[in-house]
Amino acid sequence: MDSFIVVHGNGKDVKVAVESSGVINEDTLRHAFLLEQDVPVGLFRNEIALKSHREGDNSFFDLGDGWKGADFKMMWDEERHSRPATPIAIESRPTTSDQADEIVELMKKYVYKVDGILACATAVGANVLASCYHCVKHCVATGPSLDEINCHREAVIYLTHAVTGRKIKAKILVYSIEKDVALLQTMEEEKLMVDGEITFKDAWFGQPYYLLGTPISDDGNPLQVISGRISSILQHTLATTYVHSLHGHGSARPGASGGPVFARYLTDGKPTLLGIVISGQNITHETTLVLMLFVIVENAKQ
Repeated sequence: MDSFIVVHGNGKDVKVAVESSGVINEDTLRHAFLLEQDVPVGLFRNEIALKSHREGDNSFFDLGDGWKGADFKMMWDEERHSRPATPIAIESRPTTSDQADEIVELMKKYVYKVDGILACATAVGANVLASCYHCVKHCVATGPSLDEINCHREAVIYLTHAVTGRKIKAKILVYSIEKDVALLQTMEEEKLMVDGEITFKDAWFGQPYYLLGTPISDDGNPLQVISGRISSILQHTLATTYVHSLHGHGSARPGASGGPVFARYLTDGKPTLLGIVISGQNITHETTLVLMLFVIVENAKQ
């Protein structure tokens, strides 16, 4: 087996095989991180950029002494980062058309529309929903003389079930303006679901998924259904909990914010929630999945 180095880049750690000469082809590194061939990359060790040289049409990095098993960092322009995930074929649980319809119908039970805005909230517990902060901020009073904490505590969010039309009210349980996430607690005694009715799972790279959101057209369907695959994994901090953000290949549309993203399979007959859709930094939405919502919910209850 060839020797290897450990390359860190964009939240991922990848072992990359290296020939005994101690040089590595730039294309080998690009392939390891699923980058397009024309994306410029830089390789660093101990914060020092490595020298590269060309041989014909190929560029190589010289790893230097003591490279076997050593840690390196690779950087590239995020504006030109990775190729679409469509060539990846990771599907450990094949889904038939009938099963797909069943999964979608089951997940519709947990989707609510946020009154007053084209957006959603997803039931993630018996009396807890997850949504985006920008989907509920219109319900929060603002003003120079108002206290932000009290305004959020006193805000009432009005929600309507996307399919049945059931009306509920909720309060903001916890929120992050920076991460654009809000967890809501219902004000009614009637539960949104039975505890353990859905399962929470970490997604994997290349995993197929479905997402549900509010439609942007009057075609008679209460929810839009979009499919895609997980194309990259990033890590950041949300409140005090480490979570993953997953960018999906298969973009959500306006109105999907706060809607559920779930696996194309059932776990013990239950829907498998991967996270919710969060807005991107532009007008159109990018499919960002927040994993481990159940951890945040449990922290919020304490």
